[in-house]
Amino acid sequence: MYRIHNVEVNAMDELEIRYTTKDIADKLGVEAVTVRKYALALEKAGYNIDRSDGKNRSYSATDVMAFQYMQSIRAQTSITVEEAANLVAHKNNTATAAETDIVRSEADPLRDQYTAILAAVQQLIATQQAAPTLPSPEELRLERINDRLTERRIERQLEREALDLWAAIPAKERMRKVGLFRKEEDIEARDRFVRDYVDERYEERIRDAYGISDVNN
Repeated sequence: MYRIHNVEVNAMDELEIRYTTKDIADKLGVEAVTVRKYALALEKAGYNIDRSDGKNRSYSATDVMAFQYMQSIRAQTSITVEEAANLVAHKNNTATAAETDIVRSEADPLRDQYTAILAAVQQLIATQQAAPTLPSPEELRLERINDRLTERRIERQLEREALDLWAAIPAKERMRKVGLFRKEEDIEARDRFVRDYVDERYEERIRDAYGISDVNN
């Protein structure tokens, strides 16, 4: 596995392009926290997303199209993220092996597949007694802002917790020798401690903030 312009390439899989969470966020024009929220909902619905190192998600071209159609469905209907994810996951999981191979190699069949999902959703909405009010551009902008604020609030809270725990560690374990007689706090070790603490707990806090249960439980 190596990277070209922030894109992971797997030489063992015929140079299949892989995308990071930031790549997907840039493609959709949303914050990374929104991509994580979509991914959690898809995984909860049974949609499989690869993880490059057993921890960080690694997205394929098929996943990109799934995110784009989830975003399109939500923009044109009043359904929730979870409902949109269930529709996408159901269609994906019921595809035959042959269909899956086609989806991996050609864009048009994949587009047709998710266009059918969108059409089904639109037909469902049309049968409702009152037409739903679609979110306005301003409402979508506010949702993105709120997502980003939530992400930053969680990051700051985790950083404060980590610093409190670091401060409780015995001084001799937090200090490093500078010269023969002077010691100072090991800033590099402190920052690494904080970063690891945040990384290990961030996704769980995001699930809690949005009321999304752990797909593994």
